[in-house]
Amino acid sequence: MKKQLLKYLCCPSCEKDLQLTNCNIEDEINNGTLRCIYCKASYPILYGVPVFTKPDINLKKKITAQNFAYSWQTFPTLNKNFYWQQFLDWIKPIDEKFLAGKFVLDAGCGKGHHLLMISPYVKEAIGIDISNSVFTVYNNIKHLSNIHVIKADLNFLPLKDGIFDYIYSIGVVHHTESPKRTVENLHKKINKNGSMSLWVYGRENNGWIIYFINPLRKIITTYFHPRIIYMISIVLALFLYPILKLFYLPVSKSKILNPISKILFYYPYLSYISAFDFSEINNIIFDHLLAPISHYLSKKEVEDLAKLSSAKPTIEWHNQNSWRIQINT
Repeated sequence: MKKQLLKYLCCPSCEKDLQLTNCNIEDEINNGTLRCIYCKASYPILYGVPVFTKPDINLKKKITAQNFAYSWQTFPTLNKNFYWQQFLDWIKPIDEKFLAGKFVLDAGCGKGHHLLMISPYVKEAIGIDISNSVFTVYNNIKHLSNIHVIKADLNFLPLKDGIFDYIYSIGVVHHTESPKRTVENLHKKINKNGSMSLWVYGRENNGWIIYFINPLRKIITTYFHPRIIYMISIVLALFLYPILKLFYLPVSKSKILNPISKILFYYPYLSYISAFDFSEINNIIFDHLLAPISHYLSKKEVEDLAKLSSAKPTIEWHNQNSWRIQINT
């Protein structure tokens, strides 16, 4: 933890300031305690990361955190070329120019690859995640003076209100118990001129997932050890990968073949991922099988999600299976 992070933190219980104890006050603090000056609650700093997760976390959150941590450790690659373009696609119309000089929150930072990508542009950024992947993220970003990471629940945020210029949350809100409440909590952290980008699963066109894959995931796979889920995802990826390369990729690249797209199943999304390598296809399948909570949100639900005081939302249908949301205050 960098000493400068302290000025942005507050007690998630009473929202009062925190003070450092039991540590050497240096630029980089590896271990110590953050103590609330008002309610006296204390939060440890472990291996460079402030930890605010509650010990009595419920089972679904615990499984979600454990399974996604396994996912990010199993698929750790951070420097794939397509990640940057994919990230910009998720947060469109946000671009490098917009990020320049901004104070940013990555809400659900996962393995930290987005934090690494935005670090050359932003003034400062904080990544927050509920899983133990934050300790790996810290080792990847601790050399960057403008990047921080925190272990916390998005609905128990240890961050002061109204401090961020920009918040993004990619593929995370739909894995929380109440997406609406999560977005409301995040929105409080944006300043009066700030904005927020969200990407969430859509309900429309995802009936085959909702009625076939979702029950399988809820009842069976999320309670398997992640290693077993990984083996299942490999089998499915071995089936899907050649189909993507032999059919979806050529059709997406050729004007002559384009008419065939009308008869290809789930074409907008599968053509979008058809250029990805095998590991990334495996990763996508794995992630869909492991989360105990996954909300697939209809347009109406997304519109309700984006209804916030003083907010001006823009909602776009993305690959005909998900929603890209831009909220300006």
